Amino acid sequence: MALTTAGPVGVDIEQVLSANVRDMAPLCLAPTETVYRDGDFFTYWVRKESVVKATGDGLRVPLSQVVVSSAGEPARLRRYPGGSPTASMADLEVPPGYHGAVTVLTAEPLRVTVNRSGSDGGGMPRF
Repeated sequence: MALTTAGPVGVDIEQVLSANVRDMAPLCLAPTETVYRDGDFFTYWVRKESVVKATGDGLRVPLSQVVVSSAGEPARLRRYPGGSPTASMADLEVPPGYHGAVTVLTAEPLRVTVNRSGSDGGGMPRF
């Protein structure tokens, strides 16, 4: 869960699984987005999911049409179908084996605060 008064917010956290990324990549990645290392695909995935959640569009927007910065760069929305909304993004510090990102539809820079006072029992912090 993510809360802010700055604007609409979306957050996504995914566990990195041994899925066949080659089969999933065409559904998620734009032609300009490249996977160089293990985990890059999931970085793209969570960033894109956080954007479509923040916009409220959800899966009505193909993730391959949402373009974000490369996995090795700071999180940033580069292109969105119908015009890019003003968005601030950040990757989240999550336990090993997970990737996470948050997007807020605002021009203001993000300051992410994680509530570590509890967990889900598996080490996942509450946000």
